[in-house]
Formats: sequence, C-alpha cells, structure tokens
Amino acid sequence: VDPYQRTLFFTDRSLYRPGQTLRFKGICVSVDQQNDRYETIKNKSVTVIFEDANRQEISKLQVRTNNVGSFSGSFTAPRDRLMGRMALRDESDRRIRTYVNVEEYKRPKFKVELASPETAPRLGGEVEVPGTAKAYTGAAIGGAKVTYRVVREVRYPIWWSWRCWWNPPQAGAQEIANGSTMTDSDGGFTVPFTARPDPSVLEKDEPTFRFTVYADVTDTTGETRSDLRSVNIAYTALQASMSTDSWLVDDKEVKIRISTTSPDGAPRAAKGTVKIYHLKQPATVQRERLQPRYYRYTGAGRGDAPEPDLSKPNSWPLGEVAVEREFATDASGSDAESFKLAAGPYRALLETDDGYGKKVTAILPLEVYDPDADRAVIKRPNYVAAPNWSVQPGDTFTALWGTGYEQGRAFIEVEHRGR
Repeated sequence: VDPYQRTLFFTDRSLYRPGQTLRFKGICVSVDQQNDRYETIKNKSVTVIFEDANRQEISKLQVRTNNVGSFSGSFTAPRDRLMGRMALRDESDRRIRTYVNVEEYKRPKFKVELASPETAPRLGGEVEVPGTAKAYTGAAIGGAKVTYRVVREVRYPIWWSWRCWWNPPQAGAQEIANGSTMTDSDGGFTVPFTARPDPSVLEKDEPTFRFTVYADVTDTTGETRSDLRSVNIAYTALQASMSTDSWLVDDKEVKIRISTTSPDGAPRAAKGTVKIYHLKQPATVQRERLQPRYYRYTGAGRGDAPEPDLSKPNSWPLGEVAVEREFATDASGSDAESFKLAAGPYRALLETDDGYGKKVTAILPLEVYDPDADRAVIKRPNYVAAPNWSVQPGDTFTALWGTGYEQGRAFIEVEHRGR
C-alpha cells in the first residue's frame, strides 16, 4: 500500500434536529505502512465540506491543524432541505465521509415494557405476558389502546444441522395470535395466547419454539410506543449444552463445560451422565464430492435418510465408549468435567432428564491432536489447527497440519501487507 494522508472526523453526537449546532473535531494523519510510519500532520490547511442527503454542499469551513495535528469547528444543521443522512468530508478527498443524521424528532413522553410470564409456560397451554405503560415521570398511562401480535419461530439444537443435514427445516415464522386491549388505571395490560407447537416439527428433534410478543400502545394524544418480549418453550422443561476449547491435545486433559437451563435461558440444576465415544473411521480417507448431492425432501419425518457422508466426521458412527462420567450442575446451571483422551476423533453424548421424566440430550464432536506424532490418526484429507489464531508482535505462531492419507504435501504461504 502506497503512503497516503487522510482526515478523520469526530462529531459530538450522531443525531441532530434542524437548526441545532453540529460540533466536530478532526485529525490529519500520514500513513506509511511499509515503513511503519504513522504520524499526525501539523499546521495543515483543511477545507471541511458539510453535505446534505443528496451530497449537495450546505456549507464549508476553512481550518488549520495545530501542533498535534487536530482541528475543530461547527456547522448548523439545515432546515430548508430534505432530512436524512448528511456528511462531513475533506474537500481534497471525495471518497471518505463521516455521516450524521439530521431528523425532526420528538422526545418520547412514555415507555412500554413487557415482562416475562409470572408462571412457567408449557407447550399447548395458555400464556399471559404482562406489560405496563408509564410516563417517564412515573405516572401510569391509563385508558391507552394496546394492539399486539404473537409470532412463532422454531429453533433447533446446534447439532441438528449436521445430524439431519439432508432433511432441512421447512417451518418459518408464523403469526399465531393478534388482538387489542386497553391499559388499566395502573397502566397495566396482558397479552394472552396459546403456546401451540408447530405440528410439522417432530418432538424427537428437540426443537424450541420461540414466541415473540409485539405490543404497540397509543395514548390519548396519539403518541405510540412499542416493546417486544420473547418466550421460549420446548417439549422438555430443560435444555443442555456442552462446549470445549478448539485446541485439544493428548498430553492435557480435555475440559468439557456443561450448561443446563430452562428453554428461556434461566439456569437449572441437573444430574446425568456424559459418555465419550470413539468414532468408527472409514477404511480409507473420503473426500467431499465436487458436486453437491441433492435429495428430495418429502416432509418432516417422511424423508428417507441417505447413506452417511463419510467425508464428514460428524457422520461417522459411534464406536466403543472411551470414558463415562456422571455430572451434576449447580444452581447456576454449570459444571465442568475433565477427561484424559488419546489422539483421535470422538463424540461426547450427554443424557439427563427435565424432572418430569422426559429425556434431554446434548452432543459435542471432539478431535484430539498429538502435535509430536509423525503420522496423523484422523482420516480426513486435510485439517489445520492452532493453539491460538491471534498472537502479539514478537510472539511465535504455531499451527498443526495433518492429512489422513499415507503421505501428503503442504504448500504454505505467509502473507504480510499484500506480499
């Protein structure tokens, strides 16, 4: 990159009313990346242009940088033209602009807040989401009209996309309820709806249904304020997940972090087991197809599962159990278990229940490396891993490259500043 000079602008805020004063500061800098030279420019004359939403000049101001390369000034937001996004720029550089918004806006007089249901909701049951409308002075907004709607979406566990990649979800967002009501003398109101699940989504896929409530409150003067609140409900009263570091090596224990929560994300204590399985690797290394496979989707639960794609480790079948451990999350819904594993591919399976007899599971793929080995033990055509993908200047970056083939060649390039 060739050396260049640039003017940077900073405004006192991002939104102005017509007629208000727009105050700004600027810095002129010189950049030479090749020689690591970055410095401000002293005593430089700059013409600052203030443009409207159509990039027409509103006003200009001649300034000069001080001994540290900075300057300041101000403009008046216009009243006589289209409102919208306006800009500051250096007259000598038409490419770089700093944008501000000039709008005619009113200060809100009241606010609307939706709260979580007072009782834990259940699928198929009635749900009531409470709300309040209050002025910023604290006074209740009574007798205001409330219009609401409820939209349902389907969320799947993180592992669903690779376990059922051939059978993509078809359910989109759907409005399931709407209506209107009035706020009471205390400014309160309630949004009722039935938490109906999507019948096209199978329970065995452990979906979570997100019901989002949108409420608009209009007071007697015609001012409207809004809020929204999401309520997550599942077939089970508990959800579990596992996570670990991306760099796992055989000479250190593999630490798996376990989290158990309600569908709405509130922590829940739980007990169960974690089993870590060896994976049955293919006899020979499998490469991904150059052309993607296409499968006819015949509806949830009615499409025939294709043969496993052995180029993807997540499709490899389970082998023997490498290690099994009981876990117990505390009141914060957290636990951590450590395992000693040899190099190779694994899959961790967590099993617990929601307290009502319904099974809850979680899945976590694992790959453990041996950086000192002469031969890779994971039958993938190519994989690259590193302890840390971000290092400080002067530090050493280390990466591990491996192939499941008998032999392979690595072509490595180090690029810096385009070279």
